[in-house]
Amino acid sequence: MMFMAVLLLVVVAASAVAVPPITVTVPATGKAYFASPNYPQNYPKGVLVEYNVTGPVDFSLLMSQFDVVEFRLCDIHCGYGCFADYVNFTETVNRRDISLTGDQGMPSGMCGTINSPLRLASRTNSVIVRFVTGTRGPSYQGFNISATALARVETRIKVPVTGKVFITSPNFPVANYFVNRDTIYFVEGPAGVRLEFNTVAFDVQALDIFGGLHDFVTIAESSVGSSSMELIGGRPFYDTQGPNQLRSRHNYVIIVFKSDDFLTLRGFNISAESVH
Repeated sequence: MMFMAVLLLVVVAASAVAVPPITVTVPATGKAYFASPNYPQNYPKGVLVEYNVTGPVDFSLLMSQFDVVEFRLCDIHCGYGCFADYVNFTETVNRRDISLTGDQGMPSGMCGTINSPLRLASRTNSVIVRFVTGTRGPSYQGFNISATALARVETRIKVPVTGKVFITSPNFPVANYFVNRDTIYFVEGPAGVRLEFNTVAFDVQALDIFGGLHDFVTIAESSVGSSSMELIGGRPFYDTQGPNQLRSRHNYVIIVFKSDDFLTLRGFNISAESVH
């Protein structure tokens, strides 16, 4: 059955007629939109459309659902999975093609009707979106998707004498954080102050049923009389329990956010302020 499904996918892809690639330029502010052919009328059958979506350098991209994405998940012609009409989102990271939807726990091809908001964030400023339709079966309205430039998360944080700064996970609050990534924040306050950290929002993966740690945040500073780092509060933070009234002894702290390759959630927003 698996062999038949793969063979059918190859046949459908091979029979699609490619149209010239469409360039989508995403501005630093505002949004760019791209839609299926003929939208809001039904899309044609037997086509392959490639959208080259590019944003400013040093930005990543957020793909958002603008109108309902309406593809037939499966009918008599498509076998199992998204083999008839589907969209996929890929980018190149370290010379390897990565699926954006794979990071969200979804298959590499998207189809069917998506009623919940679509939020797909890229690591880079360039994404290729491919829309493939089979030669058989019904046609539907298609899609209209927006792309927004996301500023990369700032990892060198300066805490002022008065007021607060906010430290967030990548993509917060518009999309889930990336899987399988370490993000290190270097947090520094004025000389002679201590730093206090409080949770504004916190939602990362919880412990598994065996007590195993997956995604977590650590906040550390140098130990007294030593070059080694010591966890402030004595433990990592995970699940929905972030730091509150957590104070350092010094004005320099390193925060590490680690995520594994399994589940990705909304992430966190932590405030930092100087205290005397």
